[in-house]
Amino acid sequence: LCATFNMFGAKQMDSETPQKVIVDIYKQYTQYSPQERTISSYELDVYTYNVSNIVEVRLYNIGLANISILDNCGLIVDSLDVDTDLPTILNFDMSEDGNYYIVISSTGIYAEGYFNI
Repeated sequence: LCATFNMFGAKQMDSETPQKVIVDIYKQYTQYSPQERTISSYELDVYTYNVSNIVEVRLYNIGLANISILDNCGLIVDSLDVDTDLPTILNFDMSEDGNYYIVISSTGIYAEGYFNI
């Protein structure tokens, strides 16, 4: 029964059209050598699925990163640390409808965006 529920949830998200979240990306100035990561080699995309209340974050090559989702009051509702040396897709389940703010921070970049579900 549990597997059936999970398959239904996955199928429902697949049939939804994702909405791209506009995320402002800022390069963090550090003492990197020229061989280190550059902003052009990053992948950072955020999508919302409004029917299933899922936020999908796609990251690649930004190093160790912290992803935080904050509510209208500035309280952290979800947070995760992740290594992005391989392509990474994270799904955050937003239990309540509302307006949210996402912050993605690593040694190479700082990014922030605003979305509603």
